[in-house]
Amino acid sequence: MEVASLALPDAINWVREHLTAAVPLKDVFREVLDLSYTDIAFPMELSLSREEYQKIVCAVERLNKKEPLAHIVGHAPFYGRDFYVNEDVLIPRMDTEISIEVLLKLFKEGDRFLELGVGSGCVSLTLALEGPPGAFHGVDISPEALAVAEKNLGKFQGELHSPVTFFQSDWFSALEGKYQLIYANPPYISYGELDDLDESVKDYEPHLALFAPENGLANYRKIVQDSPNYLKNGGHLVFEIGATQGKAVAELLETRGFTDVAIERDLEQRDRVVYGTWISPDGGEDRI
Repeated sequence: MEVASLALPDAINWVREHLTAAVPLKDVFREVLDLSYTDIAFPMELSLSREEYQKIVCAVERLNKKEPLAHIVGHAPFYGRDFYVNEDVLIPRMDTEISIEVLLKLFKEGDRFLELGVGSGCVSLTLALEGPPGAFHGVDISPEALAVAEKNLGKFQGELHSPVTFFQSDWFSALEGKYQLIYANPPYISYGELDDLDESVKDYEPHLALFAPENGLANYRKIVQDSPNYLKNGGHLVFEIGATQGKAVAELLETRGFTDVAIERDLEQRDRVVYGTWISPDGGEDRI
């Protein structure tokens, strides 16, 4: 693919003609070249360098192969900040911002927070940046994912007012101590749904972070069963879930003995977050 002119209007027309991926044209120019929406809406006096044109051409070729825009530019927005991402972690999604709202409601100053399956680190870091002071731990089984989380930790280190630590663990396997708040957005897509996924997801995002057996519920069962050993009395367990899993995950929590189980919906009114409170039958260690 070649572009003959360096005028921005010509580049916009070229992309409009050649882009087959379902990505807004304005997002391509904004993310790849850091142009404002105003520049794109009123491009008549603007021109691009040959290098900038080549970036656009390359981006369009990759987008047409269903590669996510976030992978092409190396970052994705989440809760008002940009986080580094690559093929080793799930791309942060707006739906997960509902999790942040629930976590901010439950997290109290001085609490210990644990994220299981930290991925890019966007949830732990956002809670640490937006919430009151506390201690924040994030674990992941994937060393590659932890490298991404550490890179994002380094990016926001100067803004943090609380310690944030990431380390390798297969769920609770390497953990000690108890927490007031535990969060997980585990793999929850059943293997039978693979063919239904968009190519940008199934071909480019890590399957380790996507799929789970038992109709996608295996990891919820494991975490629900083990989490009381790591929760202080009165502590909370919070899950992000697939849109059809609210009732099933809520029943897992209730059967295990969690109280005040609730489901929160996302902006499209789909079940998105399930959480409950752990009250130890023997009194246990108090939440505070």
